[in-house]
Amino acid sequence: MISLTYIGSINLCVLCVFVVRSTPSLGGMYLRIHFTHQTWESQRGRNISIISAISLEKVVASVNIYGAVDAVTFEGFILKEVLPKIKEGDCLIMDNAKIHLGEMVREIIEQEKARLIYLPPYSPEFSPIENFCSKVKAMLRKLEVRTYKDLIEGIELAMLEVTQKDIRNWFTHCSYCTS
Repeated sequence: MISLTYIGSINLCVLCVFVVRSTPSLGGMYLRIHFTHQTWESQRGRNISIISAISLEKVVASVNIYGAVDAVTFEGFILKEVLPKIKEGDCLIMDNAKIHLGEMVREIIEQEKARLIYLPPYSPEFSPIENFCSKVKAMLRKLEVRTYKDLIEGIELAMLEVTQKDIRNWFTHCSYCTS
């Protein structure tokens, strides 16, 4: 049996800046139109990115990173978190994000006798990790976290909410299995 593993990432932010733009009513069509801009200061901090890999059975690996994920960080994730957990004949599927396309990633996966498959561009409907990310983000919104400490704890709680049934349903939804 070939084991499928999906690798993806989500980018989270604790606090946001909002810009509200009010639109004029059409009743004063002949009047000069003015737009009102309001901004609120926030204590916007750095983003926390999550890189995850899921298989048909479980969350294989997940790492929280302060800031953006670059190719070097992604290669480290593959080397330290994913590679020890794959075996010969496994198939790793990734989207075409630039950080996934490094030659080193391909080489280290093929050295393990695993297959690396890239999804076609703009095809999230073929990636169960997108559903995984949606569930994690929805859980974090429910928790209404406001600090980095709470966000990290919330991420851990959200990961625990992902069940094997969820994962199987996502793989089925993406047409990789029938039940």
